[in-house]
Amino acid sequence: MVNTTERDRRIFDIFDTAPVTTRQLVKLNVFPSYQTANRRLIRLKKRKRGRTPRVIGTVAMHDSGREAKVYCSHRVSKIEHEVFLSEELIDWPIPFTMWKRGRNTDGFLRPDAEIDGLSIEFDRGYETQKQLRKQVVRYRDYDGFVVWCVPSVKQIDWIRKDASDNTLYKLHGASVLFDGQGRELSVAKLCDRILEIYQHPMGWPTSLGES
Repeated sequence: MVNTTERDRRIFDIFDTAPVTTRQLVKLNVFPSYQTANRRLIRLKKRKRGRTPRVIGTVAMHDSGREAKVYCSHRVSKIEHEVFLSEELIDWPIPFTMWKRGRNTDGFLRPDAEIDGLSIEFDRGYETQKQLRKQVVRYRDYDGFVVWCVPSVKQIDWIRKDASDNTLYKLHGASVLFDGQGRELSVAKLCDRILEIYQHPMGWPTSLGES
């Protein structure tokens, strides 16, 4: 039997973390289906006491053009960007609510998402080479890893010109990433290492070759 109290708590933990759609709640294994998720959200909206879901906008996730409601506990300036970033991070084997997003990230680096020792820069292909370079150089003194999630190899070539050794590259939706020398590492393996050090901090590795 489903513990609705625990499930509702998890729903609002997710809403407190970042913008998501109903289907993304299903991908996060909060609900078994879209229909179940939609019914529960409608009930939560109608209740008189306690927290209620907050719709901050809509976004078209697919070519069909049909827009999905976006839920979040706080306002965000770029809803579409944030929802697609959520879509990317859902596939990472790091608990979704462990990610810092928005105002909770480092004030100087201003990554799109971060967990201690790992920053995520998410580009949907709208940034110019100059804009990307400006962000890349900020990471020159960063001790952890920065992963650039980009739509094509073109952006990787732009970033690589100014990137430091702690930079990794990943195409949207891919299960592997690469370092500056082209060495491959699975996203799952990187996340295992990050979570291990997160739980037992003994200094961050400076390259993919260190264990």
